Formats: sequence, structure tokens, C-alpha cells
Amino acid sequence: MCPQTITPPAEYKIAAADELFDAVFHRSSDFRIELDWNDALGFLTRVDRYNEFEAETVIQSLKRVDALIPRAWYNDGNPNNGQRTFRISVGREGSPVVYLDRYEVSHFADSPLKEETMRLICQEMELIARADEATYEIRNWSGGGGHVRFRFWWD
Repeated sequence: MCPQTITPPAEYKIAAADELFDAVFHRSSDFRIELDWNDALGFLTRVDRYNEFEAETVIQSLKRVDALIPRAWYNDGNPNNGQRTFRISVGREGSPVVYLDRYEVSHFADSPLKEETMRLICQEMELIARADEATYEIRNWSGGGGHVRFRFWWD
């Protein structure tokens, strides 16, 4: 198995996460914004509580999900080793929503993601983070890779 480097999260960029939250969250009930990991967590912190959504619990669950998804491994010494192999988007579809998109290619460790891992991710978000909907969709393409999209939504 390829080694994984997991670094502690840096503080989110207050200006970026706060400015985006202030600009859209209470002004639109239908949007989605892709952010880097720390800014996404900062954005979710600002949501605080919204029906069953509790930011602190959601963020802790997302951190556990992050640990379940293998990091990138290209070859020895590659500076991109250890990067996340998914993107995160936050937004609203009436209520708060979080998407994780993972484009799977052969040079990612443990690619494709195992079905059991995908189910565990959804269980974490349903049982612990109390998402009303926690789903995943798998799309394959002819180039030998695939795309897994997770969607977590709270009402």
C-alpha cells in the first residue's frame, strides 16, 4: 500500500470563507461553490445550525470521511503525493448541501474506491452528521477512469 501523508488542517482563510458566506448563503437558496478543503470547512462553520445541520458535528464527520479516502500517490519523490483525491463543494439546495467529487484514475492509491468504503462514507454522514440524504453516484468513462460523486443534504 502506498504511504499516505496526512497533515493537520490549516486555519481557513477567514476572508475567503466569510466573504463567500456573507455574499450568498442568506441571499440564495440554490447555489454550489467549490472551495479548497479548509475554506469549505470555514464556510460550513458559518452555517452553524440549520434544522438538523450542526456545523461542528458535520465537520468532524467530514474529517473522518477525509481519512477514508486515499490520498494521491504518483511515484517516489513526487511533490503531489499526499494530496486529496477529491474536491469539495458547499452550498444550498433549499437547505445546506455538501458534494465530494472524486475523479478516479489508475495512479491514485486504492482506485477505484471500494463499494464498502462508499457505503461507510454515507453511513457516517447519515448516522453521525445527521444528513437527511447521503448518496453516491458512480460514473465511468471510456478512458479507464471513473467519477464518484457524494451528496450530503440536510433539511
